[in-house]
Amino acid sequence: TLNVGLDTFNDTAVEGPEDYTIAISNLTSTADPQVSIDTGNDDVTTTIIDNDTSVVSLMGPNDVNEGAVALYPIDITGSIQVGETITFDIQLTSTEATLDLTAPPSDFAGFTYNGMSSAGTTPVVVNVTNGTFTITPSMSTLGLATIEYTATNTGTVDTLNVGLDTFNDTIVEGPEDYTIAISNLTSTADPQVSIDTGNDDATTTIIDNDTATWTLTQTGAQAADGVDEGDAAIYTLGLNGAVQIGRTATIDVDLTLLGPTSLPDFAESLAEALQDAVDAYNGSTAGDPNTFSLSGTGSSVTVTFHGDSTVAPSLSIDLSTFDDTNMSQTG
Repeated sequence: TLNVGLDTFNDTAVEGPEDYTIAISNLTSTADPQVSIDTGNDDVTTTIIDNDTSVVSLMGPNDVNEGAVALYPIDITGSIQVGETITFDIQLTSTEATLDLTAPPSDFAGFTYNGMSSAGTTPVVVNVTNGTFTITPSMSTLGLATIEYTATNTGTVDTLNVGLDTFNDTIVEGPEDYTIAISNLTSTADPQVSIDTGNDDATTTIIDNDTATWTLTQTGAQAADGVDEGDAAIYTLGLNGAVQIGRTATIDVDLTLLGPTSLPDFAESLAEALQDAVDAYNGSTAGDPNTFSLSGTGSSVTVTFHGDSTVAPSLSIDLSTFDDTNMSQTG
């Protein structure tokens, strides 16, 4: 027996399984035609099992200030063989009912890839040292894109920095969470390429930079001189910021009596005056966007405003005093 050995080279390139064939042919013999090739055993196909691997991972920040860019570096380890491709999805999701994933004006101003902006569903091509990233946004699923890396040279892969611009609106929203994740990896070098399941997503909180302040004011002559007995004391309860639709803002309103003032000095309770103000303001059922709702009775009432993302609301409160025949302090 003649033992033919073929040494494979132990390189560091991620190639995946590779096939080759060893065959015998073109036989001649001085004993011809008594010597022939066994046509059922004249070649052998062998697969080289690659011992090099590559892992795709994504990292990201825990939080980002509204209006700033959150950066999500995607790394592909190993040396990728020329001609090989690695394809995977990247997706933005959120369980927040108040978080708007659509185009501006929303909570996001768009994605960038190594500083290159993505517009609509137009693919973005990012050239790096040893290859090319092609990012193709989905035409049907919001926040989804497919990323394909093609190795144009054998070598390591530069980091793809995915930037997500948050939109600096003027709406009071509170903190909002979203997640960026990679998934659905395929590769011509499969199964040597995989996603790092410990670093395949990042959840980030948008830190809201907008505020709203409750105010209770009394203007005009009443603010300076008080209210005449029998007249209504007029107050304005205001919120000086637009509250996100789906969010609420709540404040307690209490009537404290300073002697000799007593409850009989009023023709109605604080709760009744506030209910009249709310009924005058609300254009729809309490609890709908841009409405007020109340809880409590008598002199202690909790007021809740249900935001609609646009209105900075105010209530005009008329608290009627009682015109009796006894001496009573103006107030």
